[in-house]
Amino acid sequence: MTQNSPQVHPFESAVCDLVNVAEGDIAPARKVVDSILQQAILDRADMIGIEREDDKSVVWFRIRGVVYQIALLPQAVHTYLIERLRRMAGLKDNREQRADVTIVVEAKRYKIQLAIFTTLAGDMAVIYLQPLEQ
Repeated sequence: MTQNSPQVHPFESAVCDLVNVAEGDIAPARKVVDSILQQAILDRADMIGIEREDDKSVVWFRIRGVVYQIALLPQAVHTYLIERLRRMAGLKDNREQRADVTIVVEAKRYKIQLAIFTTLAGDMAVIYLQPLEQ
């Protein structure tokens, strides 16, 4: 990261919890996804990406047109994060790939447009953030 990049949020404790959970239990994934969304809002990101790359899950933010890699997470958590996003957006199966959701962070409402794509490396999530109140 360069000096001008935003401060990185500490995902380590939530990720460590997630790596040790039984399959199907995505409660710690909620913490990680919530942390990612909160940090993106603090950093004024307008786009978030979560994608599988080699043996890692890469989280990136687009801030003022520049993409910053925010975190490298263990590949084992990638499926849990994508599943958490699907559930949050009310997507019931793998065929539904797009949804709009409203969230509240620190008493402010945000519109999230979630798109999930299947790539050769696995599922990729792209999240567009838009404040609903100025």
